[in-house]
Amino acid sequence: MKRFLIKGRIADGTKRAILIERDTIVDTDWNQTPPTDAKIYDFGEDLILPGFIDTHVHGGGGFDFVDVTKDSFSAILDLHLSHGTTTVCPTLVSCSWKKTLDFLAFCDSVKHLPGFGGVHLEGPFLSPHKGGAQNPDCLILPSKRAAEELLEFRQVLKRITLAPELPGSEEFCKTLQKGGVGLSIGHSAASAEIVSQAAGWGCNQITHLFCGTSGRFKIGSYVHGGVEESSLTDDRFTVELIADGHHVCRESFHMTVKCKGTDNVMAVSDAMRAAGEETDESFLGEIVPKNRVIIEDGVAKLPDRSSFAGSVTLGDCMFRVLHHRYGFSVEDTAKMMSRTPARILGISSQKGTLAPGKIADIAVLDPSGSIRAVFRNGQKML
Repeated sequence: MKRFLIKGRIADGTKRAILIERDTIVDTDWNQTPPTDAKIYDFGEDLILPGFIDTHVHGGGGFDFVDVTKDSFSAILDLHLSHGTTTVCPTLVSCSWKKTLDFLAFCDSVKHLPGFGGVHLEGPFLSPHKGGAQNPDCLILPSKRAAEELLEFRQVLKRITLAPELPGSEEFCKTLQKGGVGLSIGHSAASAEIVSQAAGWGCNQITHLFCGTSGRFKIGSYVHGGVEESSLTDDRFTVELIADGHHVCRESFHMTVKCKGTDNVMAVSDAMRAAGEETDESFLGEIVPKNRVIIEDGVAKLPDRSSFAGSVTLGDCMFRVLHHRYGFSVEDTAKMMSRTPARILGISSQKGTLAPGKIADIAVLDPSGSIRAVFRNGQKML
């Protein structure tokens, strides 16, 4: 039997020895003589955390999931793994409908790749008024027929981001909800009233809050709430926040946690093709001229600098932003990067925390927040 002990400090600062057999955590406070057949990894004062789970990743290392090749998928998953992220949800920017369906079919064929966490479609059912860096030519209206086509891929499709103010949204959402697909509001100019209605249709998440989401606005002299006010005050919603240190400022991050609690906040990278690369230009989505972006000041931007175009951050970088720069405790950071996304993905019985019976997905970080080692499914990968 393959057994090993990992020694170090867990999220609450306690010195622990974690016993693992094959791919499963057996004990998180082993205080007996080590089994004679167990390999020991002693990381001293380094942090032992559950592997990070990122529900919003477009790419990295020069690749995007839209490239739809096994090599590109493997390269992206390997890059994020090397920075502590053991589970990734491949996320597709708005594409043609045919490309979207082809992407889902390909994902179904590679769903057993280690680290594959299920698909997130970020569009194409988005508001042209809140499209950001999304290609406006690819945006379409939701419909029951589109929902039924998407349900053919319910085994791999975890979540769809949409703007619920678009015509056809109610029937679209209700059809997908019945099929068990998660629904998230994003790239939306919706009023608070529409957001509340959408919660009744099955929408229970907000995609990258404060990025492509409406805030309060006036009609005449009357003030109305938007997606941002609704998501912070309505307990039906869990929210994503991009944790690259650029998209969401420290104050907005803390305000959201104060309103929602770390149990309802997921830190995500929104990492695009240029993550992990030394480059000053790249492409958001497919490699075509209209998708060209620039990399400047540590973030991707449209060439005219009118909007960010995804991040170039990775798991351990997010940890450093949240813990070292924004001042969240290690425990709260681990919740937002592992436990909460595991619950939202429906895999909390297997991942997201260090507990007996859980899969041994583990990130080890030194005191500066840099990766020392990564274990996935009980195997030391780094």
